[in-house]
Amino acid sequence: MLLDAIASNSARVAPCGEEANSIVPQFKLMSLSATGRAKSGQPFTLTDNDFKHWIVRQRLEAKKRLHLKQLKAEDDLAPAKLDELLTVSLAEEAWQITERGAKPVRVIVFCNKRKVAEATRKALEQLAKTADQTDIKDRTELFVGGRRVYERETAAARLRELGFIAGSKPPLNKPVFLFATSAGEVGVDLDADHMVSDLVEWERMIQRLGRVNRRGEGDAQVIVLVEPDPKPDKAAKTALAKNPDEREGKDTKIIEAYQRKVEVTRAKRAPFDFLPLNDDKSVNASPGAIRDLKFRASGDEKLQAILVASCCELSAFLNNTCTLQEAISLTHGAQSGLKVVEPERNQRAIDCSFSLMSVFSASILRFTKFAKGDSWQQRKRRKQQSSTCPKRYGTH
Repeated sequence: MLLDAIASNSARVAPCGEEANSIVPQFKLMSLSATGRAKSGQPFTLTDNDFKHWIVRQRLEAKKRLHLKQLKAEDDLAPAKLDELLTVSLAEEAWQITERGAKPVRVIVFCNKRKVAEATRKALEQLAKTADQTDIKDRTELFVGGRRVYERETAAARLRELGFIAGSKPPLNKPVFLFATSAGEVGVDLDADHMVSDLVEWERMIQRLGRVNRRGEGDAQVIVLVEPDPKPDKAAKTALAKNPDEREGKDTKIIEAYQRKVEVTRAKRAPFDFLPLNDDKSVNASPGAIRDLKFRASGDEKLQAILVASCCELSAFLNNTCTLQEAISLTHGAQSGLKVVEPERNQRAIDCSFSLMSVFSASILRFTKFAKGDSWQQRKRRKQQSSTCPKRYGTH
């Protein structure tokens, strides 16, 4: 997203001066994502000859029978309580797919939050123990982000051992489970027999669906749990209870924010209504069906708008300066909950950082010279010189 914003405003992200512009080429962006958004121009795609190949057909027609299941929340649950309900439901659905531990299959469970993934793993292990499967811990793995290199390498070996890497299918006599966050959506050639997932944005759902029956050799069951529409909080209830003529500006903003939450929740579900159904009334979530949906949307503005609304929101990159890009280059800005800091304040922070680095470097230099045997007269002279030097940086 950040690169896209830079590419669309390349005039402001370029070398300084005409001479430098003649040497350094202009910034260009080519999207290679399998779930990229609609762009102008003709994208690379499969040819007629590609469709004739049996492997291509097998993977496009890979059976992925998807069922949307609504979470049943009797009252207006707080986010923590909703996470608990989601945790229990994910674990129960994953356990049911294996016929309560009787079928030796590979099940991947996707969770939007790391704490939910960890809690779901514990909940499923508890279900297995009630069925006297005490070795369940040896058959579960957690795949999340924020790991060191050694931990990632160990996890990769573990995934291959359990058969979750595409092409590696060691024989099983009991079911195995992988609990993953967004870390499992891209960059890893994961493959499972079945999948249980919470509902996320459409482009992320496509990536998740690509991690089950990846090569089209099986018949995957996919369970997607849908959270209920968000209920209005106390402030929203108060604002909604007022007559429209009595509402103040802050009431209108509160109502609009609440309505936006409801719209976002419903938008995530919308694309599934446009996918074909299988004979058993499940949704056909095969790569071929999703591909056809995307091509249909390219000629249908209404459908295209529905798909766009179901995707992640693009952050607005205002005041797109080099300093600002440095500050937000590791995140999606507002999507991550981090505040975008004004360029001037960023510049002061960078100046302060360089100042601290200078002090640190000077301290190292003095320690090195002292270790080499500087005389006390030389150290005293340097101290006097440093005290008379004008300070470049003020207080920040």
